Amino acid sequence: MSKITTIFGGDDYDLGKNVQIDELESERQTVLALYVDKSGSMWNYDSVMPGCIETVKDAIIHSKSEDEFLISLTKFDHNVSRSGYKMVKDVDSSYHSSGGTALYDAIVGAQVSLVTDQKDGYIDELKKNGISTKGIFVIITDGNDEHSNLSASDARRAIEYLNQKEIITAYIGFGANACGIGTDLGFRNVLEYDKADEKTLRNIFDIVSKSAISASKNAVNPSAGAFFQV
Repeated sequence: MSKITTIFGGDDYDLGKNVQIDELESERQTVLALYVDKSGSMWNYDSVMPGCIETVKDAIIHSKSEDEFLISLTKFDHNVSRSGYKMVKDVDSSYHSSGGTALYDAIVGAQVSLVTDQKDGYIDELKKNGISTKGIFVIITDGNDEHSNLSASDARRAIEYLNQKEIITAYIGFGANACGIGTDLGFRNVLEYDKADEKTLRNIFDIVSKSAISASKNAVNPSAGAFFQV
């Protein structure tokens, strides 16, 4: 199997984990792929991270857009355990750090879960069934890739593909080791913090929730760099 097929195909993605089309309460959906680094260097945030995730859930619920949001919260270390797209209330906010960082694998996994050339990503499935869909991919990480099977070039091509498909791509670098990566990989929206502490982490998730809600309400995707509501 060629690299390009590996990246733009979805053979290993289990659509059975996703909310079924007939369970949706709205014909308009914002699909949020939220990928959160849980490598060992994040151990200081094991106790605060669940509350940060709940911040996003609560914000969407209180925005009265709950029935128009589907979230895949995927936590990655040296492995990427991709979560299916769920209704907001069903998102698992548990968190435990361990291992290394498979950043590139996580990025390509997010792309495959959303849209593929074979039209078997979740957004592809929704659109086939007449659902008006907006896609958002946000990744939060504190460091460089250490354990991916795929390369930076693979991740770069995956982001380019998402950009071409008009999926909002957003990178949040949390700590000095993560800075510069998002721009290099081609994310259209990049937010970086040299300082890594609990206050910053809470602020990050507050921004994610506000940005996703704002994007969901707009008729068109924000221009490059305009996703984050800081």
